[in-house]
This record gives sequence, C-alpha cells and structure tokens, in this order.
Amino acid sequence: GEDKLCGAGIAYTLAEECLGENHKLLTQLVVLAAIGTVADMVSLLSLNNRRIVKKGLLHMLEFGPILKIIEEAEIYNIDEHMIGFKLAPLINACGRLESPIIALNHLIGKEDNTKKMIELNKIRIELTDVGTAYAEKYILDNQLLGNKVFVINAENTIHEGVLGLIAGKITNKYNVSSILLGKKNSELKGSARGYGTNVHLTEVLSKCPSLITYGGHKEAAGLSLKEQDFY
Repeated sequence: GEDKLCGAGIAYTLAEECLGENHKLLTQLVVLAAIGTVADMVSLLSLNNRRIVKKGLLHMLEFGPILKIIEEAEIYNIDEHMIGFKLAPLINACGRLESPIIALNHLIGKEDNTKKMIELNKIRIELTDVGTAYAEKYILDNQLLGNKVFVINAENTIHEGVLGLIAGKITNKYNVSSILLGKKNSELKGSARGYGTNVHLTEVLSKCPSLITYGGHKEAAGLSLKEQDFY
C-alpha cells in the first residue's frame, strides 16, 4: 500500500521515537533514510515517506560523506530524481560489483571511498550497457518476441551484479516480464522483473518445482535452479 515504509524508513522512524524528534543525530540519519526510501521505490504518495524524503533533502548537503560524493561526482539539482538516478545507483554499485562494506565504511565516516565508489559505478554502467546489448541480441536470435515472458540464459556472459538492472531494462523496453539468468558453478542464478498488474512474481515462481530458491515480491524477484533443469 501507499503507507508502506522501506527498511531505512522503519529504522529512521524507530530512531525518532527512541531519540526524540530534535536529536542532532537525526539530521544525519534522515539523509540515509531518504536515500533508502527513494532507492527502494516505495510510494511517495505516503505522507510519512514524503516527510522523510523532504527532510532528508533539506539536510543532504550537511552530511559530510554524502556531500563528498555529490561534489566529486559533480551532481547537481538536489532532489528525489537525483537520489534515484545518480546517488543511489552510485552507492549500490559497491555491493553489485565488490562489497557493500565499501559504501558502508564511507557513509559512517570510517574511510573516504568517494573515488572508489565513482569508479565502480562507471564500471557498473559499462557492464549494464554491454549486458543489455547481449540480452537484446539473445531475444532476437532465439525468437522470443511475442512471448508473454522473456527467459534469457546469459550463462557466464553478464556479471551477476547487474542481472537485475538489465532485466528491468528489458521489461521496460518490451513491456513483458523477464527473467535473466547467469551461470554460477552448476547452477543458474538470476533476477526476474514483472510486467502488468496481474503478474505477481513470487506467486508465479512458487509454482515452479524445479527452482532451488526464490524470493522477492510482486514486481521483482531472485531465483536459482540447476543448470540441467533449464530447457
């Protein structure tokens, strides 16, 4: 529903209750909560989510670790669009390609990893572009156009950290649900993105007995299966 908070929003709301609304630490925590709220794509029609994002944007440039990123990456226009399309992807690139600890240590002020994060994000963009081109060629080569869902086996061609990003791009471009798989040892692991109000990914995946694991929500999910079970 519209009133759902993301994990960061829940943590911030709890901190408000525990610390009191005027505690100075909240001006830092609300910046992180705002980034998480936008990045997790929870509804900004919610008054509480909108309050968190508005307050976070107000204090964004006062929070040293984030200010360093904004200055070094030459990010302008401090708004929710900037968070969703520039700041959050830059932070997330660390976990996608190496380790989320890189971003964590930067955000808590333990290390200045600004340049490292920007470099990883550039690599993430390149890998996503190359992977998207491969996926689109796969769709044409395997005559998937017209299918209600695109299932793409990228094997070892696409970095696992960007599978979800590419699945999202494919779904948005072709208006169909998509599953993008990559090979890891003897398993295929990947990401799914749903299209349409009648599609609930985890409900669909729950009916697939060959899956080893799956998890997620209505519009996005992760899954794994044995390579021999792909056909």
